[in-house]
Amino acid sequence: MRKLACICLSLIACGLEERSDFLVGRTCDPGIPASCDPGQSCLPHRLVEGSYADFRCRDPASFQRTRGQEPPLAFCDGDAGLVCPTGLSCAPDRVRERDGGARGMVCEPPDDPFGPRD
Repeated sequence: MRKLACICLSLIACGLEERSDFLVGRTCDPGIPASCDPGQSCLPHRLVEGSYADFRCRDPASFQRTRGQEPPLAFCDGDAGLVCPTGLSCAPDRVRERDGGARGMVCEPPDDPFGPRD
C-alpha cells in the first residue's frame, strides 16, 4: 500500500511539473529544441526588464480559452527565434493596465475573439 501511495504521489508531482497551471507545459531551454515535444514551442512567459524569462513548452491546444478564461500569455519574437506553434500567429498584445501600457508580441489563435490587437 505504501509503495502504491509513493507511485501516486510521484505521478501527481510529474503532472504538476509538466502542466503547473494545467495550460502551460514543462520548463524548457530555447537553445535546446529537444527540450519540448514535437509540435510544441519553447516560449517565454515573462518579460523582465526587456529580457525574456520563464520558458515553457506550449502547443496549439494550450492557447484555447478554458472555462471562459484566457490562456496564459506567451511572448514571441521571430528575430530571437521564438516562434509560435503551427497554426498560431505572433501579433501585438492588447494594452494591459497591469503592464503600464507596454505591448509585447504574443502568440494568439487566428480566430482570437479579442483581436485585432493593433
